[in-house]
Amino acid sequence: MQIPFLKKKLKPRGRVGIEIGGTELALVYIDNGVIKHCVHQSVVGRSEQELTEYLNKFVNEYALQGVPCTLVLHPASYQMLLSEAPPVSDEEIDAALPWRIRDLLHHPLEELAIDYFSLPEDAYRGRQKMLYAAALKKTVLTRWADTIEASELTLDSIDIMELSLQKLVEFKAQQSKSSALLYLSDEQGFMTVSQGGAIYLSRSISLGLKKVVETLPDDLDGFSGGQHLDNLLLEMQRSLDYYESQLGKGGVADLYVAPLGEHYERITSFLDSNLAARVSSFDLSEHFESEELLDNETQQGCFAAVTAAVESTSPGALEQSEQSNKVKEKA
Repeated sequence: MQIPFLKKKLKPRGRVGIEIGGTELALVYIDNGVIKHCVHQSVVGRSEQELTEYLNKFVNEYALQGVPCTLVLHPASYQMLLSEAPPVSDEEIDAALPWRIRDLLHHPLEELAIDYFSLPEDAYRGRQKMLYAAALKKTVLTRWADTIEASELTLDSIDIMELSLQKLVEFKAQQSKSSALLYLSDEQGFMTVSQGGAIYLSRSISLGLKKVVETLPDDLDGFSGGQHLDNLLLEMQRSLDYYESQLGKGGVADLYVAPLGEHYERITSFLDSNLAARVSSFDLSEHFESEELLDNETQQGCFAAVTAAVESTSPGALEQSEQSNKVKEKA
């Protein structure tokens, strides 16, 4: 997802990734593949003016004026819908899609910016072309675009979290095998299943880390993780079963869990004991050099912002997937 009038010719000088939404604002600066700065701040109870000042302080403190920036949106900021692709040419999908999904949207069409990425041809065994549509209120998009531009960063792309995090999955996943990613924020999350760098399935998860931790037993055995972790496990298992049986893609080899702070070891161990897939937590320090300490709390708070900043920061940076290019290519 991108705002066309913000596209500018840029001199490469690293990239800033910003993640906004949910309960935190996170900012990361990566240059030549090295994490230079990584900060996050709670947005709970803070005014828009306070957050603007926090962003400006980050830019001024590290002299980042003019550095290109990607904004990654938290799932709480947009509505994600699975839909059949409209029966039109690829060039006409942008115009036709809003009318196909209008009855499912939470807000009137005229208030929304809508973009999409297509699923691979074999996602539904060739029965129909499918896509995921993301709908975001234009006022939210404009407000944050204006705030970032006012800080003197150069905002040149906006992404949704499912696609942004997929770039880091590709660091670890074998292209020939199916892999999954679980992301949990404090209040909600999502799970994606992909193969060959392309997302085949994305599912929203209504419960977040706070709920899971509330009922996490002190002695976490292999049979029960408490009410909410058990519910999470059930949702994940249903998604994996659907991918294997309904999409006909076979079993998922690996499931990667985005950082969960101090609870990551217990939760990932429980999931690993109860799912057929190998489950492991994604440790940013295994894949990036960093000039700052990437402790559990920092990784949890800045994970999505790192994925936003990783694009084109070094010769070894990941190529954009076809799906991610679709969301970013409108210039």
